[in-house]
Amino acid sequence: MNELKKFKNQKITRVLVLLAAVIPIANTLLCLKQHLSYKNLVGLNILFGNFLVMPCLFIMSLVVLLQTEEQNDTLKNVLLSGIAKWKIIFIKICASVIIAFAFIVLIWCTGIIGGFLTEGTLYPVKGFIAMALSGIAVIFASSPILIAVVIFKKDFLLSLIISNCLLIANFLFTWQLTMLNGLNVYMPVCIAMRVTYPYQIVEYAPNLQHGIDALYFPELTGWTVLMFTMGLSVGMSLLIYEYQEV
Repeated sequence: MNELKKFKNQKITRVLVLLAAVIPIANTLLCLKQHLSYKNLVGLNILFGNFLVMPCLFIMSLVVLLQTEEQNDTLKNVLLSGIAKWKIIFIKICASVIIAFAFIVLIWCTGIIGGFLTEGTLYPVKGFIAMALSGIAVIFASSPILIAVVIFKKDFLLSLIISNCLLIANFLFTWQLTMLNGLNVYMPVCIAMRVTYPYQIVEYAPNLQHGIDALYFPELTGWTVLMFTMGLSVGMSLLIYEYQEV
């Protein structure tokens, strides 16, 4: 809870909350202009919310929490209290996951409001399942960037630059997948898009079948790879943090 309070007091928190409102609003206006339905709104919110902004929030929240620790020089005092060093970074990673998932829920809620304005049937439950599963998959897929954040935790600007460059690269690969390009690329973020794509279709239409077939990836294999990626990344982050100088 202390980690969440630290993040709450940062200016960047207000910016990200604003983004959570702006993304569904912008997507809703686009859907209204193009006479698109709620199912299209869900897809846009997942693409730009879950695959673009949310991983940035996930990583940046950890960067901010680590930087707060460096600025306040609180790590030595915490270690003197007898808390294991690996537990400190593990708690911060858990806090970042909670923050990211709260962002997903916020986008889903604001997306429902936009859904009342768009055409077609409203599917709030299917929409939430699609947002939640794709969000979890993206968190798993983005976890290798945690390693870079921990390595460069003493340099706030460098940590932000490296992590955001990697996140943008991830999104560009995802963007290519939406156009059925890069099907032979098996990066974690590409697997995240492919295993959750069927859930993103809240209202089936025959014209979507080609995309479903092209993006097909064995679900069990995909989730296994994503969970292994998350476990390995968190484990390496804990190990690196444990042996870093205070």
